[in-house]
Amino acid sequence: MPKFRSSLLGIFCSAGLSILLAQEDQQNKERREENLKIAAALPDGPGKTILVERCGDCHSLGRVTSGKKSLVSWRNTIQVMAANGAVFEDKEAEPLAQYLAANFALPVNINSASVSELSAIPGLNGETAAAIVAHREKNGRFASVQDLKKVAGFSDALVAKIANRVTVGIQPR
Repeated sequence: MPKFRSSLLGIFCSAGLSILLAQEDQQNKERREENLKIAAALPDGPGKTILVERCGDCHSLGRVTSGKKSLVSWRNTIQVMAANGAVFEDKEAEPLAQYLAANFALPVNINSASVSELSAIPGLNGETAAAIVAHREKNGRFASVQDLKKVAGFSDALVAKIANRVTVGIQPR
């Protein structure tokens, strides 16, 4: 290839690379700005800092927190991310998984969940979980999450606290 064409090709490649890098820098800047807004609204907890600092390096926190997964699924996701190059200290994986599961998990069906599944919901303990199951066994399925107010020991505040973590599932006809 003549030197002129080779030099011209080098200039075009260099210019193309510069444009791609500038676009990537702009996208990273936009992601960081979005992540700062999302981070401010995230619930406090031991894994929040790990989520913001580690996951936010590569991902939009909106994307991460839109995932609704069980604790086991969050653990698996973290393992996959680490295998793909995410930088985590060993001691960070479990608090991150616990934080994600506590705040971004699939809702638990109060019409079919066991005491153990219900007591894993932040805000409930074994006693309140057992009260849900006992009420369900005595009175039948819950028609809505708000029906939890009929369960002994449940206040409006407690129902509000767990409302986004529970569901009644699809009602039979």
